[in-house]
Amino acid sequence: MADVFEIERHSWKEGAGTSFTADPALERFYLDVARRFADRGWLRLHLLYSNGAPVAHVFGARYGAEAMTIKTSYDQRFGKFSPGTCVVLGFAEAASAEGATVLDFLGEEATWKEELANDVRVFADSLVFSRGLPDCEALYLLETRLKPLVRRHAPGLFDLKRRYWDERRSPVPSRTDKSSI
Repeated sequence: MADVFEIERHSWKEGAGTSFTADPALERFYLDVARRFADRGWLRLHLLYSNGAPVAHVFGARYGAEAMTIKTSYDQRFGKFSPGTCVVLGFAEAASAEGATVLDFLGEEATWKEELANDVRVFADSLVFSRGLPDCEALYLLETRLKPLVRRHAPGLFDLKRRYWDERRSPVPSRTDKSSI
């Protein structure tokens, strides 16, 4: 996981605030998920290295006949070599060799997923709120109406938000002692 976290720190996701390492609580969460999945035999980590340095990863799981890419990322310094595609294809090959009959890329739609997929499964997200219906309705409106509207008519607002939060976030010190992760 130390190498996975290192890749995340150098990915575009770090700046967007969606990497494993963007928030210490999120890092602890994924480390806990990794341990629990490993204990059950579900964890599938695939990493790509260049000259000993971690470059790309798939944080995945295998459950029954399905292999899932829970999170993928690559070190953006190596982006021109398409390391993300390489490691995902390696993950798919290993899953197939293990007998998986379904490879689910999970998450939001993305061009690379469409290019690799031969089918699409539609899922519905479920959110549970302890404070009742008003919170649920507000989030529903935000996710289904407001965000798509802003993406369509003012896509630059999301970039502004990202830059604003990047400027407000304090820098996260890099780890040198990987054995503690």
